[in-house]
Amino acid sequence: VVKFYRPGRWSREAILEEHRFLFDLAEAEIPACAPIVFPDGDSLHDVEGIAYAVWPRVGGRSPDELSDEDVEILGRLVARIHNVGAARNVVARPTLGAQRDARESLAFLEERGFLPARVAARYRSAVERVAARYDDVSRRVPAFRIHGDCHHGNLLRGRSGWFFLDFDDFVLGPAVQDVWMLLPGRDEEADRQRDVFIEAYQTFRAFEPQWLALVEPLRVEEGDRMVAVK
Repeated sequence: VVKFYRPGRWSREAILEEHRFLFDLAEAEIPACAPIVFPDGDSLHDVEGIAYAVWPRVGGRSPDELSDEDVEILGRLVARIHNVGAARNVVARPTLGAQRDARESLAFLEERGFLPARVAARYRSAVERVAARYDDVSRRVPAFRIHGDCHHGNLLRGRSGWFFLDFDDFVLGPAVQDVWMLLPGRDEEADRQRDVFIEAYQTFRAFEPQWLALVEPLRVEEGDRMVAVK
């Protein structure tokens, strides 16, 4: 499978940091698809200024729902991904947080006049409150390499088990970002499965319950960022 990177989105250094993360995961025997290395030893080439990489084809289907057994397996796998992620730093990847994902997105919308006048003040006030909440809670939460976009669509389950796909949006961020995106619901069942996930996660890596206070700010910031991008 050939993947072409949209020009202007990521620098070559940022793409290679994605590949390095995937190679680290492969070395740790974690089921994440890593790019194929070309004969010259590089994993990234370009054609007419467009960067591309080649990936092995992996079979499987994205899950519609997760059983408790699935949640336990994924909890342990995500913890192992985070252990690998915390072992190496990056310099070309952004940090997930209120400045980039809330305040800068708000500025983008305001500067281009995308917000209707009747809701602009309320929207700004809501974004500022969420950003302040994130800043307050995240001061006590470690950030490291995480998947960043770890939803069901980036998971495959095949005959050989689970595979994590598409680390294109990986960032430095808190562990809880990958948790809530896998289990995004707000009802009691989602809370219960999140507890199952975290218990399994703690088999390999510590997770502090108070980090869950970041779920709603992250949910809002993700939505605000997506509105700005669109």
